[in-house]
Amino acid sequence: MYKLILKSAMMLSIISFSVISCKKENVTTPAPVTKTCYVTSTTGENVATYTYDANNRYISGRFTDMDGEYITTNTYGTDGKLSEMYLDDPDGSKEKYRIVHLTNKDQYFFSTRDAGESTFSSENTRYDAEFTNNKVTKFSTFKKDPSANNFTLQSYYVLTYTGENVTQVMYYDDKASLEYTVILTFDDKKNAYKGLFDADNFDSYFLFVSNNNVKTGDFGTFGKFDATYEYNNEGYPTKLIQDGKTTLVNYNCK
Repeated sequence: MYKLILKSAMMLSIISFSVISCKKENVTTPAPVTKTCYVTSTTGENVATYTYDANNRYISGRFTDMDGEYITTNTYGTDGKLSEMYLDDPDGSKEKYRIVHLTNKDQYFFSTRDAGESTFSSENTRYDAEFTNNKVTKFSTFKKDPSANNFTLQSYYVLTYTGENVTQVMYYDDKASLEYTVILTFDDKKNAYKGLFDADNFDSYFLFVSNNNVKTGDFGTFGKFDATYEYNNEGYPTKLIQDGKTTLVNYNCK
């Protein structure tokens, strides 16, 4: 950003005015420093902590509710991409998602391990996230048919974007019959949770790919919700109020 310093030049010659004008055009003011904020914890209605590695990649989360504490872990491959996601449940059981990255598609192979066990079950469920122009546009669930040793479609949902936000999600069954539609609206601030996808919120994948924060959600016969926010100087939400319940969000901004 350039800041022109206006001075009276009535007593200066044309030559000196030209020199001064050139100098004024070269005067600059420092551009505002924009920081990136990373969620470190939430308190109030939703209690959680978030941990990142040296590359600011999300690697672990701890979430507490009436059943106890859930712990998520994300691991990354040598290519820098997410390779596995784990969820430790309060009862001692564990869930695992093994991720395979294909052209325009990510596949998540799901398995479980019961409390006290040392090995995971067979991967009998698979989830496919399909991309169009680097955006997830379809998310499908498959179950393995033991008799045929292959995966069959169970359900899927289709995502529609307005700009960089998912504004419509349409859910279909295995026969491609529409079951219900979700309509979302957004604010114009930064979504602090973008990219914080883990095994604990797998069913709401679409909420973690939008640039902004959800203001309203219309789930048809399943109900509606409204959310209001307060923000910090960097444009991230620090307070969320939904259904009369408040969540406070803390950050490390750098």
